[in-house]
Amino acid sequence: MYIFARWREVCRSYGFVEWDGPVLEPTELYRKRAAPKSSAQLFNFTDKGDREVAMRPELTPDSRPRRRSA
Repeated sequence: MYIFARWREVCRSYGFVEWDGPVLEPTELYRKRAAPKSSAQLFNFTDKGDREVAMRPELTPDSRPRRRSA
């Protein structure tokens, strides 16, 4: 707990704000607004409630290098 508390403190001192959003969203949201190639790369699956969900692309490991270079 100390490490995470210290980490938050340092990040806030540099002006970062903690964001805690949903990890999974309906796949249809991404298929409607994404290019066909992008939607083909989504990490999606059908959950136990028979809903098709996708992991937010900005939270997947492949998107991290792109965010840093932007």
